[in-house]
Amino acid sequence: MTKGPSEAIFRKALGQVDIDPFFIYKPADALGSGLKPADYLVWFPDPYPDWKPVDGAPARALSAWMEVKETPNKIVFPMSEVRPSQMNGIHMATRLGLPYILAIRWKGDRMWSLVDAVRLIEWADRQDDPVGGVARAFLESRFGVSCDPGQLPSMIRAALTEGL
Repeated sequence: MTKGPSEAIFRKALGQVDIDPFFIYKPADALGSGLKPADYLVWFPDPYPDWKPVDGAPARALSAWMEVKETPNKIVFPMSEVRPSQMNGIHMATRLGLPYILAIRWKGDRMWSLVDAVRLIEWADRQDDPVGGVARAFLESRFGVSCDPGQLPSMIRAALTEGL
């Protein structure tokens, strides 16, 4: 599966996220080395600092990792789309206490799902049988949200500052 225009759409939405400052880093593809944990790594100030900033600087920075996926399916996300390097990234994010967001574009209707990949993988690991695919409605009700392209920047902001 290729990402088609999804990654460009997502990158544009990241640039429109209303958080200041907001730093976006896109790691280079590591030529199959499995070292790239996600498509985007982002940093932003803590929206709810438990101490006051000094001289206007944010009290602390938060981070999240984000992976863009595109599927022609309308109702099921194939778990095979999460590559081993991304699974490693999700497990690493879990150990670091970082959010890992799967941004899934459903080509059939051009809608997006923002999914908490850490919770999704924890759930999948607890199942008795391997999980081949996850129904879209289940993904969005248990692990994330749905949005149209126009809502993507505000939903990314909400996912980062409020959680999924």
